[in-house]
Formats: sequence, structure tokens, C-alpha cells
Amino acid sequence: MAFNASIPSGVLRVGLDFGSHTTVIKVARDDVGLEQPATLRIPSRIARVRGKRGPEVVIGAEAIARRHEAKLVHPLLADDPRSLVDFGKEIRSLLDPHGENELWGVVTSAHGGTTEGLQHLRAFAHQVFDRTRILSPALLMATGFGSRDAARSSIWIDIGATSVRAAPVYGGSPRPGETMVVPGGGNAVTARLKEILSRRLPDLCLSDTTLDEMKEDLAHVSPASMGACLRIAFGGDYETVDIAPFLRRAAEPLAGEVLSALHRVLEMSPSDLVEDLCAHIVLAGGGARLVGLADRLSEEARRESFPTASIVVPEDPTALAARGALHWAHLLDEEEWETPVFSYVA
Repeated sequence: MAFNASIPSGVLRVGLDFGSHTTVIKVARDDVGLEQPATLRIPSRIARVRGKRGPEVVIGAEAIARRHEAKLVHPLLADDPRSLVDFGKEIRSLLDPHGENELWGVVTSAHGGTTEGLQHLRAFAHQVFDRTRILSPALLMATGFGSRDAARSSIWIDIGATSVRAAPVYGGSPRPGETMVVPGGGNAVTARLKEILSRRLPDLCLSDTTLDEMKEDLAHVSPASMGACLRIAFGGDYETVDIAPFLRRAAEPLAGEVLSALHRVLEMSPSDLVEDLCAHIVLAGGGARLVGLADRLSEEARRESFPTASIVVPEDPTALAARGALHWAHLLDEEEWETPVFSYVA
């Protein structure tokens, strides 16, 4: 993908995926940097804590570390719109701490997002960037994957924190109504795990952050099998409990959610494209790393009369959209960018 020489010098190009759990950012100034871009992963959390000179805004890992001092929120879901503005300002200061550059950024839109959600996302983008463009995540993931065959005809399944989203790509962005959203996702897995553990081990108290870490490291679905032993202090002694069955039970419904989203896409797709679409099914998002999921989905899809089904997981499924966004930031002509007029949330 060639560097776009029409963009002025002194511009830093950015691809940004504002996720429910993590905001992934990729940065490159020119086509050389595009091959190995700088990458930032920032937990999508903000908190207002007490500082030496009064209230202080902290984001990302620092906000999580200080979660006992103040309410920890996702900027897009916060009751106070200032959180979105402040999160954007902090992101900009991380990208350009000395104010030396113009920042031009491509941002992923939410699959099936509401008009209000898109307005808030645009307000955030305008807070961070001097020029911006919001594009379909399915298109960006296809670009980030780098396969021409997949970009021509494929299905992109983003397993996120709050839902599973699937969309077909055949020559461009998904058309209106083609993106299928199934509620669930990673947060539902954590909630089920919390419920199962509280029922089986009622004296065990784990924070949501710890439960998320356990899920990300140890959750799996059949046919995968793995041990997950938890060492619990009890009455001055330690007891070892294998929680692998609990983790598997909490994660199993996720496979059904992905299959449901896949079926909906295929039902809505032209019949002459179904075979080609099934040959290139790509899983992305944090849930794509779930052990055993790709094998399980391939087995189920082929059992349900889709013999060409081929399901792959990229090397880094959580950075796919940001990588594609960065490539588009290098492709767009100067007149294709949106120049912010307002940079606040009403």
C-alpha cells in the first residue's frame, strides 16, 4: 500500500480502534513506518482522582490501578460527557506530547451503532485529531488482514465485549442492514463466570478485573481442554480447586452467538456468493483468542452444510481494525478528510 504524497509534511497519521475494553492505536508518519508502526494499547477507562492540586484525570492502566480511589468508567458510557472530552485530550497528549504535529486519524465506527453513539464517537475523534475519518470496522479489518482474496469476498466476525458482530465484505464496506449484531460477547462470559463461581464457591470474592484476567488467560470451549487450578487460602491453609469446567461452561454460549451471527449474514447474502464468503471467515476482537473457538466453529459450520467453511484467526486479532485504519490514513486524499468544527460533547 503506497504512501499518499498529497498529504502535507508535519502530519502524523493514526489508526484508532476505540474498543469497549482497550483502545488500540497505530501510528506511522510515512510509508517506511507503515511497515512497522508504533502501537499503543490503552484500557478504555477514565477516573477522576484526588491529586496534589485538586481533582486529576487519569486514564488507561493508571485509572485501573487507582480504581479504589474513584469511580472507573468507559468514556463513551459515562454519564458526564466531560469524560469523553478528557479521554480524548489525554489520548492526544500521548500521541503528540509537545504539540509539534497535526494528527490525522481514521477511527473505526461501531458495527450497528446508534446515531447518538456515532455522534459521541465523532466528538471524541474531533477532540483527538485535526482531521478525521470514521470508517466501517469490517472494511478496516479486511484491509488490516492484507489478503486480497479476503478483501474481495469474506465474512468478518468481531467478538467484542458487549456483542458479536458479523458483516460481509465483497468489494467495499458492508451495505446498510448487512451487519448482524448478536448481544453477548466477552462481558457476558465474565458475568456467567462470576455467577458460576459465586454459586459453587460462595466464600470466594473476586473483582471484575480479576475475573476478566482469568477469562482471557484460561477460558476455552470444547473440543479444547485445559487445566485451570485456583489456589485458595482458607482457614490458614490452602485448597486447590480446578475451575476449568466453570470457565468452559461460561464460555460455551459464545460459540453459539458467533454461529448465530454467521447464519444471519449468510441468510442475507446473495446465494451465488455464499460459497466464496464461507471460504474466508475471519475472527477478530478479544474473543477471537478464546482457545478452541476457531476449531469449534469450523466443525459446526461444516456440519451445517457449509463444506467450504474456513475460519482463521489473525496473528493479533485485537489490532486488526487499528492496522487497517492506519493503512487508510495513508491512502486517503487530502480532500477526503473531515475537518472538525466542534470538539466538545453537548
